[in-house]
Amino acid sequence: NGAIRLLIALEKWCYPGEAIGLQDFQEVMRREWEQERWRQPSSQAPEHLATWSHGAQLAPIDEDLYRAQLAAVVLWASCEEVTFQGKDRKLASLVNYVLDTDDTELLEASLWFIVGFRRWRISHRHPLQQPVAWPEVAWRAGGFNPAWRAHFAEGCRYRIPAFVATWRDRETAIASLRLMAAAQCDEEHHPLIEWRFELPVIGDGGSSDHLLCLDWDGMGEFVLDAYTAVEVVEANWQKDMDFMEANAEQPHRISLRVIEAEVAVAIEEAVGMLPL
Repeated sequence: NGAIRLLIALEKWCYPGEAIGLQDFQEVMRREWEQERWRQPSSQAPEHLATWSHGAQLAPIDEDLYRAQLAAVVLWASCEEVTFQGKDRKLASLVNYVLDTDDTELLEASLWFIVGFRRWRISHRHPLQQPVAWPEVAWRAGGFNPAWRAHFAEGCRYRIPAFVATWRDRETAIASLRLMAAAQCDEEHHPLIEWRFELPVIGDGGSSDHLLCLDWDGMGEFVLDAYTAVEVVEANWQKDMDFMEANAEQPHRISLRVIEAEVAVAIEEAVGMLPL
């Protein structure tokens, strides 16, 4: 299991006393996957019944990749947490830690998980799955580290060293902001922020490599692929209050434009690699 390999590799990076927690977390992830792998999708997600049932017809290598794909989305969505470097983290957070750290050994350990997870890209959906209506805009809620404020100036371009979970509708992001504020879950007291992602317009029936659709068993999450290139369109910082006091009702707002993969490569060939 790719997630287990990742957790084993992270033991070298954890704080003293946290390794035992990562080892226990391996069993938690194993149990979670075993519970899900034999459960057929619910009636709320009928588009996946055909996809689930065709697994037995696959060649061995395709069946392994298919199971890796299902395991990745199940564990990515898991609410279970483990303490790593002093913070309680879900597996999704640990995967993004690996991408952000950019350590060769960690990346190699996480490769099988990432390969399975990226099979949810819209451009790689199985023919038995229903087509996805391409969103022109995606939304995200979260906390903002003020140390990064200067990086979000209009026209700046970056690659994001992480998988970025988003929603199609803004209302879901707003509701998430309110939940974060009510639960006071941002332990580092970062101000709240609303992210807006402008996605490239594509032709009818077309797709893109840089967006994953996690619609397995009722999920409706869109995820930007790791290292997606973006350009800052606008940054609206709340001016009627202290920067650190931005809240769910008055969050900071940043709009980013996702850059087509081919365009991003052309930019890098002309001016050098985009910063992370």
